[in-house]
Amino acid sequence: MLDIRYLAGLFDGEGCVHIPVQRRADLRVPNYGIRAVFCLTNREVVQKIAEQYGVSFCKLKKSSANVNWADAYQVQICGNKAAAFFRDILPHSIVKTECIKVALSLQDDIARYRRSHWMQFNQEQMNAVIEYREGLRLQLKALNARGGASIGMLANSENLLCPASNGAEGQPRAKQTMKIVGRV
Repeated sequence: MLDIRYLAGLFDGEGCVHIPVQRRADLRVPNYGIRAVFCLTNREVVQKIAEQYGVSFCKLKKSSANVNWADAYQVQICGNKAAAFFRDILPHSIVKTECIKVALSLQDDIARYRRSHWMQFNQEQMNAVIEYREGLRLQLKALNARGGASIGMLANSENLLCPASNGAEGQPRAKQTMKIVGRV
């Protein structure tokens, strides 16, 4: 088990706080979530993080243009597991403290208004919850842009991609080839 202080320092330097939002025609409301993302060249560390938080990890495809680059491994901790991770490291975080607090606010709101509650909401109530969640996403984006996280560790939005979510060739994660190399 990795020490929480080590994980906090590692996440401050190499991690990414991410608030993905899924907007689909078949969803009544946008679907927000939280993620903690690590992308490292040390497979052993990534594997230990994945095991500690009960998630899988993957090996990212290398760019043929950069043959000297080491293999990179990525772990994503999502939802309630991400909230647990953020609560674990928050007392020891320095760089990403505010970003973590924003993500935890969103997760608390998600827990407060489960999908079953949405059916009871009128349009005004739904809009208020959506506006609050979108405000948190934009707040995280602003924190990252002004240095609330390491340079380059920008939360995903329409035009910004967290480097940990990019493929070696700069493609969004959904378009890259990944090989799962470990699963808990």
